[in-house]
Amino acid sequence: MESMEITSKLLTKVENLGYGQEVKDQINEARAKGLLEFSAGDIRTFKNPDNIGNYVVEYQLNFAPSANDNNSSYLQTIESLLTRDIFIPHRVIEGVNTREVESFIVETLQSTANKQQLPEAVVNQIDERMKWALEHAPDTFSALLIQYNPPIHFTIPDAIVKEAEALQLDKNRYNIFSSYYNLTALEIANTMQGRFARKNLFKKASADRDTVGANHVQKSNQVRKLNDMFTSWVEVAFDRPRRPDGACEIILHSDFDIRPTLAQLNFIELRNMYDRGRMIDFLEKGSLVLFNNGNQNGESQVLGQVNPIYRGMDLFKLDGEPITNHRLYLKDRRMEVGAYVELKKGSVAPPQEEKKTIDPPDERAKKFNNSKKEAIAASLKDNPTHNTKNVVDKPAVPEHKRSADNTAGINRRNARTVRENGSRKGQRR
Repeated sequence: MESMEITSKLLTKVENLGYGQEVKDQINEARAKGLLEFSAGDIRTFKNPDNIGNYVVEYQLNFAPSANDNNSSYLQTIESLLTRDIFIPHRVIEGVNTREVESFIVETLQSTANKQQLPEAVVNQIDERMKWALEHAPDTFSALLIQYNPPIHFTIPDAIVKEAEALQLDKNRYNIFSSYYNLTALEIANTMQGRFARKNLFKKASADRDTVGANHVQKSNQVRKLNDMFTSWVEVAFDRPRRPDGACEIILHSDFDIRPTLAQLNFIELRNMYDRGRMIDFLEKGSLVLFNNGNQNGESQVLGQVNPIYRGMDLFKLDGEPITNHRLYLKDRRMEVGAYVELKKGSVAPPQEEKKTIDPPDERAKKFNNSKKEAIAASLKDNPTHNTKNVVDKPAVPEHKRSADNTAGINRRNARTVRENGSRKGQRR
């Protein structure tokens, strides 16, 4: 295969996965040098609803030489590192708002380039405010400690230390995705948040045709038939032990159609087929979607995400608190809508993302590897790796549980899932 043709296919591949000109330029540069094994990087900032916090995802696309063509390369894996803001719960206690503590810390740390050079009087003021937060709002104290790491000079109770460590683990996440899953940049960002993406996958060419190794790589020269495909919801199991190569276990959940569930909900964005189609598209990519409530009761706006484990939707308030009573958002089946209904094309803003400037390759690789080691080390404290020689394991069987995280926020109360009428809980593949 000609070199230009190979390069063109690689560029088309990354473009279809949602990567921009920066990645293409890095591929062109590597191919011009005659490299068959190389990496390309990208970094993006994704904006979440207010009070939840934004997050940054760094991507490293790894290309490897083709086994059947000495001059060809293919996309082998995509490494991703997610760093997100810690959700800081605030409240008013005895007339004092905990936001005042956060504001003081932010203003103080922004006024100096080195925390260690703060005047002793200022450090004492930080100590005083953090002690107050520890006594009256320990969850706020833990979040402030991890988010800003302010200089404090007092002993923290063991229980609070464990809570802070759990928050630290939630702040940084790392995973390696095989090209087999064909996840786009947006789908990787969403699954890194603990949500689910709906994908059409090829069955493995073996006796067990309905399963596939989590690290299985789809080679560029493999030809598949459409009847060799199946549809599944992909989940990254951050709460399970990692594989020897650092990758998390991938769970494949049984496919289901989200449309019957959406048909029960009275959200404004679902009233015409154009907006409804776009909402379904984002939900199937694993996005957290903002809906406007068409009912008089309940929250005026809610967040929704797909829950394939319970074959339905999880709903949250804008601050991330799970909604347990979904009846307030269902359609009134006694309502008459008229004999004539006109569907008009509406406009729905897609999830906002902001691209960041990419560092030079050497500096980017150094930073990425350092952050990667920290993320893996943090996860290994509670979840040691599998002790196995075979790194290509089968996807795990889904457990009967709710979503891996309340990904709309840090509040850990279980949400009640809006399910399709008559569906069964926890169906297995």
